[in-house]
Amino acid sequence: MMRRKKTIENLQALESAPVFFSFLTVGAGCGFLLINALYNAMANKPELEKDGKTFGEFSIIQGSVGLSTGLLYAIWNIRCPHLLTMRQEQIGVTILIALNMVAFLVLSTSWSVGAPEYPVFVGAAVAAQFIGNFTIYLLFPMVATYYAGWLVAPVRAGTDVSSLVTSLIGQAQNPHPGSGVLTFSISTLFFIYAMFALCGLIAWLSIMYLGTGLRYEIEEEGTVTLTDDEDESSDESESDSDVSDVRQVSAVKRKRDYLIEGFACPRKLLLPVILATLSQVAQWGIAASLGQIGAAMTDPVSCHGSHGKRVYRLSLTSSMIAVPVGSIMSTMVTCPRMLFNALSVIQMTAAVLIADCALGLFGLLSEFWKSEFGGNLYIICFALVGGLEGYLLTMAYRYIGDSDDIPGMRRQSASRLLSLLGVLAVNPISFAVGLSIRNGSVRCTEL
Repeated sequence: MMRRKKTIENLQALESAPVFFSFLTVGAGCGFLLINALYNAMANKPELEKDGKTFGEFSIIQGSVGLSTGLLYAIWNIRCPHLLTMRQEQIGVTILIALNMVAFLVLSTSWSVGAPEYPVFVGAAVAAQFIGNFTIYLLFPMVATYYAGWLVAPVRAGTDVSSLVTSLIGQAQNPHPGSGVLTFSISTLFFIYAMFALCGLIAWLSIMYLGTGLRYEIEEEGTVTLTDDEDESSDESESDSDVSDVRQVSAVKRKRDYLIEGFACPRKLLLPVILATLSQVAQWGIAASLGQIGAAMTDPVSCHGSHGKRVYRLSLTSSMIAVPVGSIMSTMVTCPRMLFNALSVIQMTAAVLIADCALGLFGLLSEFWKSEFGGNLYIICFALVGGLEGYLLTMAYRYIGDSDDIPGMRRQSASRLLSLLGVLAVNPISFAVGLSIRNGSVRCTEL
């Protein structure tokens, strides 16, 4: 029978720098490391953009992979939400990190094959979106469910740290944006990323082997079993028949209270889940898809001018630095709910401004964006959207993980709902924007 680790001392002993950085490294080696690397490579090697068409292709890939995997994930959670054991989910995460490393090694040797179409480079975006989505589906809910509540914050922050790593390495490779001079090759760049993914794999294998941070004691089979009520708190003196009765009552209650078992969300967590989903729409549906076009629109001379390229390079760098900073800040202290709501409003406002710059939603502002102040504001909005996405999404997962008054099964279903909504809300927008960019209806226009 599963028993919760009861002593506060045990959980406090886990709150150490080595454990924190182990989970941070796991998140950084998985998740969005690959897609962040591809975007930074395009920023440093303009040929890879194919006059902006690659951004459209990436958005289409993001939408297609996201919607297809999201549909499969939804069906799986509706039909058999508790099919995988904790151990099987851990193995799944191991495979994802290993795939990241293999993809980087392939890119390191073959990224330029098929130029100027670069099919290997574009194809890597498929693997990147697959790995990113299944990190959301597997890693975050698993940590929020089975590990000490505070650990969901560093592992979520770690996926954003990859944006900082790729941005800093990309900046080092291209210290003078617009000059076309790179300090080391694209092949070397991808090999460095592969070694970073390897560090994440080693950290995760260590966590699995040592059982670091687990919220529950492991059963003889090497896993744990979740239920819908806190039978973990039952005394060990209870008889097996009593425990069986509790589980039968729990199953009846669960069928009565929740229509979709795999995505059941307690009321106290519903608003943070919704606002965290909107934060992903702002970052990945709007800023990431329209960022390059909006930056080009800030150039008063030409859509291909050096000013626009500088704005995009600085916007991308500031965003990829702000995202992990926001995530790490959420690991320090729990955010009051009213402040959480206010920050969500600020982020959505910044996202609307980015969309206006790229699409001309408010025609009167088109000249404003081409001013020096307008370009600087664009960079600030980009950083705000990224930083607040990192903070709000990580805090939402932390709200779930820290809810010790909610049974493990409900923490699992709430975190899975947040994971699914992020993918289903973002990817239709990315797909539509990608098609519009590819067919030329959304593009930089010169006055």
